Amino acid sequence: MIGVIGLGLVADSLALAIQGRWLLAAAGISIAIILGTLIGVVLALRAARVEQSNAVAKQVKALEKVEKQIAGQRELLEGKLWGAPIPVPVMSQAKRTGYLSVVVIVKDEGLYLREWLEFHRLVGVQHVYLYDNGSSDGTEQVLLDFTRSGYVTRIPWSSFVHDGSPQKLAYAHALSNFGPAWRWMAPIDADEFLFPTEAVPSVLTRLEHLPALAVYWRTLVSPGTKDVRRGSSSRISS
Repeated sequence: MIGVIGLGLVADSLALAIQGRWLLAAAGISIAIILGTLIGVVLALRAARVEQSNAVAKQVKALEKVEKQIAGQRELLEGKLWGAPIPVPVMSQAKRTGYLSVVVIVKDEGLYLREWLEFHRLVGVQHVYLYDNGSSDGTEQVLLDFTRSGYVTRIPWSSFVHDGSPQKLAYAHALSNFGPAWRWMAPIDADEFLFPTEAVPSVLTRLEHLPALAVYWRTLVSPGTKDVRRGSSSRISS
């Protein structure tokens, strides 16, 4: 529309010039030049907008591609570290030096650790591999006597993957690095107790023909306990 008006002004200005009306002709030509400049600006802005839109579209496509790649990597990571079972490592030919060890992963459970460790020492566990998942409650201090005596090996084990199980990774690490030294290795939690009717090794010696064992749960509860730290007595039932 502006272009048509500009052309009309140029034609009128030429007609005025022919008639000798130079002032009006000059004014018309000036207006036509301004309109032409405006047209150029508008066209340049439109071209810039189109170019910008194309650039944004390319960036969006690139981001979508990256998101798909990330999603694919995340699925792969989750499948390997979370959803998939722990692969059993190839056992090395290293000479066995022990019979029964336990693997546990803890975080801020220092209040109960001494009892848990002493209990398992009494029932025949020879060594404990303890993976510390970033405790901040003084767990390391609680473990000092046990680590100095060689009964506990503490492995710092802060979470290092977002979509993985620190527990499963700890078990896999223990099996790979410490498993070959033991005939039996039991991965259990810090609120679980191996509670045999006799020493655990005595039970296991009768089961040497088995490659692995699954232990049944028996849940104990302590209703009435309000504050364990105060030593409140409570009734234990199963």
